[in-house]
Amino acid sequence: MNLSASVEPEPTLKVAPLPDGAGDSLTGTIDLSTAATARDLLDAVWRPGASVALELSGLEFMDSTGLNLICRGLATLGDRGSLVLRNPRRIVRRILVVSGIVDRPNVRLAEG
Repeated sequence: MNLSASVEPEPTLKVAPLPDGAGDSLTGTIDLSTAATARDLLDAVWRPGASVALELSGLEFMDSTGLNLICRGLATLGDRGSLVLRNPRRIVRRILVVSGIVDRPNVRLAEG
């Protein structure tokens, strides 16, 4: 009889610069356990008036923590800045759509 409990791996988040320098690729999860890492890594991307792209195809999950970080980034970008959210997975796309973030005039979802 095996009484050992399986241990779930710690959620992780990796952020890597996009080749075009316009933003970053996110891989893993954005939730409470990775919020500090996400905030620290993404703070370098948000600049007033900048055009930022986030490649989300590797982002497996995002909760309200991720939405909060995106809203914070949009506030920093301001009216002159823009945000492109590239290739979100179905669950992440749903969160972005239901939250209304994608309805903002300076936010665009992109595929491909």
